[in-house]
Amino acid sequence: MKNIYILHVVLFILFLKIVLLLVSPIFRFGDDLRYLASAKTIFMSNDVLPEKEKITNNLIWYPPFVLYILTALLSLSFKNQFLWFIFSKIFELFSFLGSTVIILKILRKLNFSKNEKILCLLLFTLYPINMFLSSSIMLDSPLIFFMLLLFWFIFYDKNYLIGSVICGLLVLIKSSGILLVISSIISVILFEKNKSLKIKYFVFVVIFCSIISGFWIYHNYIVLGTPIYDPWTKDEINLYKERSFTSNLFYGYLSFWGLPPSYRISSRLNMSNEFIFAIQILIALFFMPLSYLIIYKTIKDYKKTFYFIPFVVIFFVFGLYYFLKTTFSDIPRYIFPIFPIFCIYFSRQLNFNNKFLKLYIVSVLFVFIFISFSIQIYFLNKEYNIKNNLLNIINENQDKKILIQSKDREIFWILNLYYNIDMESTQEACKNFINKGPLSYCVDKNKIIIFRQFSTINYGEVLITI
Repeated sequence: MKNIYILHVVLFILFLKIVLLLVSPIFRFGDDLRYLASAKTIFMSNDVLPEKEKITNNLIWYPPFVLYILTALLSLSFKNQFLWFIFSKIFELFSFLGSTVIILKILRKLNFSKNEKILCLLLFTLYPINMFLSSSIMLDSPLIFFMLLLFWFIFYDKNYLIGSVICGLLVLIKSSGILLVISSIISVILFEKNKSLKIKYFVFVVIFCSIISGFWIYHNYIVLGTPIYDPWTKDEINLYKERSFTSNLFYGYLSFWGLPPSYRISSRLNMSNEFIFAIQILIALFFMPLSYLIIYKTIKDYKKTFYFIPFVVIFFVFGLYYFLKTTFSDIPRYIFPIFPIFCIYFSRQLNFNNKFLKLYIVSVLFVFIFISFSIQIYFLNKEYNIKNNLLNIINENQDKKILIQSKDREIFWILNLYYNIDMESTQEACKNFINKGPLSYCVDKNKIIIFRQFSTINYGEVLITI
């Protein structure tokens, strides 16, 4: 009977996820465009590790595992771009469902009650960052899947051989996978009683990380001069230098719950920034009890699943470092791997007899769903406006050469990935430009120059030149 309830919850989550995918845009703008463009470069060039992506000539510095999956999907789609996009979304969906199944297996191993399992599953799957990242072509959803798989094999199945193979894959999925590998080694060294198994796991991890991901690390060292290249931690990058530390901290807290800065929403909805900001203050206050309970339960119950602690500590320090280094308030994406652990701590032995607590948690889950769908509709609207206005500009100037201002890589990606249109880069600036929705362009004899007017600096629109 208990399993029927769990099955109903999983089916409900699957239904919500499919609906969310149907209303989500093909592109989130930013990383997903970059990964698709890089995969297309691998496919067209037959080069396993190309130095630069061909559409914009930018460095391919990120781990290639997901790129290889996307390249294989492009081949399976017979070069049909939209079929490729659909296959890519299905890949993300399976990563999401795989994570859901594994976390359920872990909860059973921990002897969670029916209510504890349901709560943990709903918190993890409906969390807006999870819903958002697993609806885009991103590295995070596969990373979470393999992280949970690693937890299962080293903590519960005690299969250190398979665990070390997964470590090699984690490094090849995302750079932060290295932190997961280090955390797993620390956990095994601290909590595995058998000394020979500690040594065996460490040796296995070194061997399989070298075999599976060593070629990529070596390539980085030869081409980029460093084993792990990360442009976000360069000294010159400060995305929000006009903001105070307190403001960054506030927006960082909001973004942990999937909320973008108020100016992004107000500019898109034609509402006052002050009104949106007031609503965000209320939502921030609404999530305060949940934030407190997560921290309190993690501190209180850490001994019951103590082997997760190295992961929590290392990723928290990592997230704090990124925040201080880049003043980047969208940092929750980088500490997202520890959210499933928070869900496990939070759900264990929660007082389900407290009516106010139950009502609050149900309200939180509904707010999660609302935020998740709102974000997808926001990006769907953004994609529609840019994509269609871009096509209108080109159709109205078919006899002219297309030039894109070199800093706007997203326009390059959209034209190539959507329409297979080739274009050239230019440093020229428009003097008498024409506005077309979010785009601007100017006509100069036999050419058109297209660009976007950025009124505010924010992630997704700031493009760091690598």
